[in-house]
This record gives sequence, C-alpha cells and structure tokens, in this order.
Amino acid sequence: MKRYFAFLLLFAASLLSAQTYTYPTLQGNNAFTGNESHSGTETFNTIGAKSVTGILSVVGYGADPTGVTDSSAAFASTWALAKVTGGEMIVPPGTYMVYLDISGCTPPTNGPVVIRGYGATLIPSSSATHSTIIYGNDSGCSAGYGFTVAKLIGFTLQGQAAFSGTYSPTLQYLVYLNSMAIESERNTYLSAQIDGLYGEYVQYLRSQDDYFTAGNYSTTTAGVWITGHVSGGSNEVSFLRPRFNTNSIGASINGGAAIKLYGPQFQNNFQYGMTIGSDLAGACTNSIKVDNFYSENNGGPTIQNNCSQYLTIDSGEVEGYNTGGNWFVSAYTGNLSVKNVRHPYSGATVTFTYNQNPAALVWENNTANPTITTNGNPNIQMLVRGSGGANTWSDTVNPINITTGSNLNLTATGNLAATVGGTATITVTGSLTLGGANTILKTTNSGGTVYWYPGTSAYAGIFSGAFTASRYVNFPDGNSSLVLTAGLTTTAATSDNVTIQGMTSSGHCSMTATNASAATNIATSYISAKAANQITVTHVATSGMAYDIKCTAN
Repeated sequence: MKRYFAFLLLFAASLLSAQTYTYPTLQGNNAFTGNESHSGTETFNTIGAKSVTGILSVVGYGADPTGVTDSSAAFASTWALAKVTGGEMIVPPGTYMVYLDISGCTPPTNGPVVIRGYGATLIPSSSATHSTIIYGNDSGCSAGYGFTVAKLIGFTLQGQAAFSGTYSPTLQYLVYLNSMAIESERNTYLSAQIDGLYGEYVQYLRSQDDYFTAGNYSTTTAGVWITGHVSGGSNEVSFLRPRFNTNSIGASINGGAAIKLYGPQFQNNFQYGMTIGSDLAGACTNSIKVDNFYSENNGGPTIQNNCSQYLTIDSGEVEGYNTGGNWFVSAYTGNLSVKNVRHPYSGATVTFTYNQNPAALVWENNTANPTITTNGNPNIQMLVRGSGGANTWSDTVNPINITTGSNLNLTATGNLAATVGGTATITVTGSLTLGGANTILKTTNSGGTVYWYPGTSAYAGIFSGAFTASRYVNFPDGNSSLVLTAGLTTTAATSDNVTIQGMTSSGHCSMTATNASAATNIATSYISAKAANQITVTHVATSGMAYDIKCTAN
C-alpha cells in the first residue's frame, strides 16, 4: 500500500511540473532590412493545475493535444475564464481540433486576452457553429465595439481536417472577424481553398510577422480578405512584415480606411500579390499605404488597384517575372503616389486609368516607365520626375495637367489637352515630344485663346480668334522663318522708324507701295537700318506715302 501511494505522489508531481519550450525561429526575408527572426523561452504548465499565476492552459481544461478528440469545449472554458480574470491563455505544442468563438459585447477585464500557441497547430472542428476555426462577431453590440479582445500568437492554423491533407469542405475561413478588434503575431495561416484571415467591418487589426500560405494546395481564395464600409468599418488595419505565398491572391483589401502594409512580401501568388477594391456598399478603399514591399514570381501584377481614393506606395522591389510585365495596374484611382520602386526588367510598363475627380498623381524615382490613360476626368494633376527615362502618357478624352522634371513623351489617342471651360497646362523642364494622329491642343470655347510660355510665365505666346472653318499652316520641307509684317505711312521727315516684333539686325525685308505717291517715289525709298524689333526707312521728305513691309528674322 505504501508503494502504491508513493507511485501516486510521483505521478501527481509529474502532472504539476512545469515544462520549458523554446519558440521556433520564424524568419522572413525582408527585401530591404534583411532577415527578421524571433526566438525566446517560455515556461508553462501543460497539465495538472488549471492555472498558475495567471497562466491558463487549455490542456488543464481538457484539450487534447493529439488532435484526435474535439477540444472546442476546453478552449471555450479557458477563454471565458481568461477574459474575466485577465489571465493568459496558453496552448502547449500539439495539434488541436477546435472551434473558438471570441464574440462578446463586454471587453476583457485587463485588456486583450493573449492566446499563446507554442508552435501549436489548430485544425477545424466538425462540430463548429460557423465554418471557421476562430470566430468573432460583435456586430450586434449596442454599446459599440472599439476594444481589442484578443492577441493571437505563435500558431499554425490549418485548413485541412487532418495532417493527411484531407480537405474539410465545410470550412470557409481560418479566422472570421466581424466588427472586431484583434492582434495577430507570428502565426501561419495555411489556408488551402479558403480565406485565411477574413475581416468585415474590422475596427482594429494589427498583424505582425504573420505568414499567409496555401502550402502545396491549389486555391482561388486570399490569404487576407478585408472588407466593410468607409463610413462604418474596416479601419486602422495594419500588417507589419507579412508574407503572402497563397497560390492565388495574397491580400484583398476591399473598402475601409487607414489600411497600412509595412514590408510585405508577395511571392508565388499566381493571381495577384494584392488587390484593392470597393466595399460592400460599392465605395472605394479610402486610404491605403504600402511601404517597402518585395515581389517575386506572381502570376499577375504585384498590386492590382481597382478602386481607391488615396493610395500611397513608397519603396519596393520587383524580382522575377510578373505575367504581362506590369507590376502595377490601376483601373480606378483618386489620388496616387508611387515612389522608389525598382523593376529591373526592360519593357515593363505601368498602366493607370482615372475615372475620379479630383485626381492627382505623383510618380517619382521609379525604374518602370508608366503608360497613363485618363478617361472621364476633367482635372488631373500629375507630377513625374526622376523615372529613369521618357514617360509615356495618353489621354483619350479630357485635359491633363502635368509637371515633370524628366523628358516627357505625350501620345495622343484622343485629345491630349482639351480645355472645356477650364485650363490645361503642361510644364516640362526636360524635353517635350508631342505625337499622335489626333488633336494635340485645342480649346472648345468660342473665340477661345491658347497660350504658351517660352522660357518664362511672364510673357506668353497667344493663339486667339474665332474660326469660321478649319485653318492650316503649311511649312516647307526644310528650315524656314516666320514672315513678319508691318505697314508704313511716311511723315514729312526724310526717314521713319517702323516697329516689327521679332526683327533682328541680320533680317531681310521688302517693301511694296500701296498708293500713287509711294509708287512715284519707290525708287528713292529704302531700308537704311535694321535692329532688334525695328527697321528704319529712308525716303523723300513727303508725307502720306504708304508701304506694306514684309521681313524675316534671318
């Protein structure tokens, strides 16, 4: 009997003993700052006592780390207690079949509940209430839902029902959030044939060092899918160093505001690295920023922008082939800024189509030259500089305002700069080339005036006057000068000065008598001096003689 009790004491002690587990090192090849890694040591109680100094183990509440039996009830019990007591919810190494509902209108007692997985794998439960592993929906909370409810750290969430790779057809998401605020850190979302992290009307989402992948499975879904409405959801969403390798779409952002991606990697996404679109009510994503991205071997553009109001892209590197050669395609944009993107492949272009008003474009220090098409926008402000060569633009309908510090090639497929009650300006400090078979410059105002400013805005060249039919100016096949014209009616003096704008001292002139007195004395009337903008005509001391004068500047 004593030996039996001794055995029981040893067994109990083993159950209560703490174990040490070392984080796996998760690395992401950041395109500009090098590898990122995280490591450390945590001590936790795997079984026995249900909580030790605020640490609550799901195994202590009956969770099965072998993944054979459903652990949903154990996770739910641990979650409920952690939310009230403020304890940390830990999930020891292993595989857990689970469905966890983190919904609730009451905020946690001590801030967001930390759900820490020491490399644990979560697989879907066949008894899940909703088709996801982790579910949160606070859309029905009358008091608002501005608090952060949970922080998920160090898991692999797997979209297959078992390690054999059997796909669970009832699963739609790995994590589903509606009107929630959470944080996610160092998690792997293995989301074959389903969306990894789905957020609808997300109030706050912070993802750090998360990996979104489909593994070796083919898929048509996204690693991340964010949607909502600008006026009421999907705000303050940020991703720090995310990696997208989904065999489909890395991230799909559809509506919302204050969306930020810092240091994202888009690799082997066979549709797009990232798409930007409209929300559930049809409104464009209001404000989105992508900084320091890296892209390699994506099936389509790294960034496909279908609908945004303010999009900023600052610093990026495109390696490997993107189908079609375009790393960026924008179909519907308000204000856009793209800077410091390196694309080493010659012939790669960037295409924009503008449909919003107002619209502004900044394109600066990028190695890929943009081809720009503007449709339906009466006022576009453009700044282009330092783009490594000539930039090609095309405007099919309305005027464009362009300021560039580099050479600019303008190709007109319609009216390159058409002013309809407004002003279209083009300012170039490099060289300007105008081409195309259609109208280059025009005004539709009756009797309108077209100005150009050679060298300074203080003095303008002007085309003005209403036409009753088309008018043409034909030039000979060779260098030629404009003909400068003037008229002279003599005074009683022996010479008169005549002002002729554009005249030079090396110019050439001729005179034609236009009345009888001038014809009688034409033999003794001659041009005696030529100077800048002026000639002097010497003649007999007779007033009223009339001459037409024609000159060229050289």
